[in-house]
Amino acid sequence: MEEHAIKYTQTYQQFKSELDHELNRAASGFVRIGYLLKQARDTDILKDSPYESVTEFADKEYGLDKSQVSRFMSIHDRFGDPDEPEKLQSQFEGFGVKKLTMMLALPDSVNLELNPSFTATEIQTIKEEVEEEKKVTPLEVLAEEKPSETEDLGELEEFLYLLGQQEPETMADLFHEASFTLEPSTRKMMIILAPTGQKMYMLRPANKGRVTFNANWQGVKVTYIRTNEKTEYTPDDIADALSNLEDKAMLKDNTEDGPANSKALWALLYDKAFPEEEEQVAPVQRTAKVSAPKKETKPAKTNVKEAEKVQKVESDPVSDADPEPNEDEKPEEAMNPPEEIKAKMDKNTLKGYKAGLTADIHTLERLSRENNWRAMRTKIKCMLQTVERIIDSEG
Repeated sequence: MEEHAIKYTQTYQQFKSELDHELNRAASGFVRIGYLLKQARDTDILKDSPYESVTEFADKEYGLDKSQVSRFMSIHDRFGDPDEPEKLQSQFEGFGVKKLTMMLALPDSVNLELNPSFTATEIQTIKEEVEEEKKVTPLEVLAEEKPSETEDLGELEEFLYLLGQQEPETMADLFHEASFTLEPSTRKMMIILAPTGQKMYMLRPANKGRVTFNANWQGVKVTYIRTNEKTEYTPDDIADALSNLEDKAMLKDNTEDGPANSKALWALLYDKAFPEEEEQVAPVQRTAKVSAPKKETKPAKTNVKEAEKVQKVESDPVSDADPEPNEDEKPEEAMNPPEEIKAKMDKNTLKGYKAGLTADIHTLERLSRENNWRAMRTKIKCMLQTVERIIDSEG
């Protein structure tokens, strides 16, 4: 970092707090400027001045062009407090001028769902989505054909289905919590949807136009951009909809044991492989990527220390909070290292594998007491793969 001759005496948080305060004051100043310019437009205050209009006055006196004058007055119109017109409405305090300017292009129904924690980039993305929707006419929306895969879905199920299309990892995590844990937690599902407390997704169901899918830890609020209608869903509603989507996916399953993990369940639901599945990393070297989707393709060089770390992770007893091993991180291809890796395993690596098997046995005993057969099956598969590695290396 570059060294500066002048040392700032406050902490970073104190500095940022001061700057935030001034920027918020600037936003309030924008509202007050808009209020005063509207007085110049709507009253006779300029009658004793040499100017014919508010735009001429603002240009000659302050160098403000017509678009800037319009923006000041628009911010006042949209975000000023009706009871105290020189102030911001309380729900818009803390946004800053840049965000408020972008929010001018959003409908009130969407703006009321935002809070200052949304970044300017996130608000810009929402703005672009809304502008795209404006390009589609109502007749075009009515004429849209609903995809066959969503025809039998309820409203919330359709929203989650669309969310899973554009956010596969999020849907896989939801499926894991809903279907691959002993005691699914609706709170954990909401944290997956809104990791920082609130997250807004833009979805576009056929015949309805874009909607905002605004998730927080208490539930989800959906706003229809075209009609400004709102629908709210509870965490239990989310859990029920996920269960229905799982049932839909399972109708396509023709295996005896069912999908091995949440990504396999996602693949069943969407009739295609989980995105970038071929780039999963081999367990013996998590920092390397598979170069091609072939089953036996793996990194050619083994990092001994990394292998021992990974083996320890795979062998550690599963915590009470999440009693199942993370099956999603053990794709079948990653369990079968190629011959060149097998040949290069040294004694330390093999020692780590053997120690891991001992820990796995204790994990199986616990899972057996809990009747967690699904997790036991997955753990046994991993153990068999480890045994095969040891046999191949020593044989």
